[in-house]
Amino acid sequence: GKALHTIAVALSFQNNIDEAVARSRELVSTWRSLGCTRLEAFQQECLSEWELARHRPEEALEAAKAALDHKTRDEKSRGSGKSAAAMMHASNAYLTLGKSEEALKLSQDRLESSRESGDVESEIVAQSALVAVYVKDGKLADAAKLCRDALEKVRQQKSSRLFKCWETDLLQTLSRVYLRAEDVENAGSIIQEALKLAESDKDRKAASAAWLLHSELCLLK
Repeated sequence: GKALHTIAVALSFQNNIDEAVARSRELVSTWRSLGCTRLEAFQQECLSEWELARHRPEEALEAAKAALDHKTRDEKSRGSGKSAAAMMHASNAYLTLGKSEEALKLSQDRLESSRESGDVESEIVAQSALVAVYVKDGKLADAAKLCRDALEKVRQQKSSRLFKCWETDLLQTLSRVYLRAEDVENAGSIIQEALKLAESDKDRKAASAAWLLHSELCLLK
């Protein structure tokens, strides 16, 4: 099973998403027949992400909901928060389907529950999902404020690879929000932060993304 998952991931990296989905569906069935619900839920998360990548939001939502159901039950029994990724995939699928209200409720509920439980990682993921909903609905001021809050929360945590990745992603997201709002001053400031972070981390991919945002900024001036 784990070997098949590795093959599916490798196929996705090769942009062979259709084959990755096919292998992933095989794995979902395998883990289900063996009663391995946690592994089944994990594979459903992967399946949801890949279904979105090949523009099939209905299938993505179905897989994300299945993963979310499994992981929410697991959280209640084990007391650990592990359903944030499934929630994010479900929210993205709702947005792709034009169902902003469902995405909003899902993200808000998750944000509230993660704050109550003190699950910082899930809180940040929920904030990110909610930012996407606000952007979709044209609520750019709300999106910018929440994105800044999430960025501050990330920077308050002990440095790790995960939080560094999230800081990069949030800086890029916040830059796009300000660009969309045509807020040149704030966009310029955040893009500079993104460039400095990419340079200090020697992250070429992040640097390329930041320079692309800088080019978009120049077009606004």
